[in-house]
Amino acid sequence: MVPQQDNDSTKIQYVLTKTKDAALHIINYEDLIFHRNKNKLKVGDDVSWNGKTRCDRGRGKIIVLGTKDQCEATKTVIEETLPSSKSSSILPSSSTSLPVP
Repeated sequence: MVPQQDNDSTKIQYVLTKTKDAALHIINYEDLIFHRNKNKLKVGDDVSWNGKTRCDRGRGKIIVLGTKDQCEATKTVIEETLPSSKSSSILPSSSTSLPVP
C-alpha cells in the first residue's frame, strides 16, 4: 500500500481555490504556505499561497486537490455554469482566475 500513497501524493501537484471575492485560482502545491501537516490538507481547508509578486499572493478555500489537468477541468466546468451576465461584468486581471457566484 505504500507505493499507492506515494502515487497519490505525486498526483496532488495543484489545488483549485476560491477566494473571498469568488475568484478561482489554480495554485502550485509548492507555493502553498502551510500552518500544519501537508498530508492532512483536504477540500474545504483555508490556505494561503506565495507568488513572485505581492499581487500573486492570496488566501482561499480548497475546492479541488489534484493534477493541473484535474484542476483546470473543474475550473472550466465551474466557469461554464456561470450566468453570462455575471461572467462578462466582472473580469479579473489574472488569466488564472474568474469570479464564481
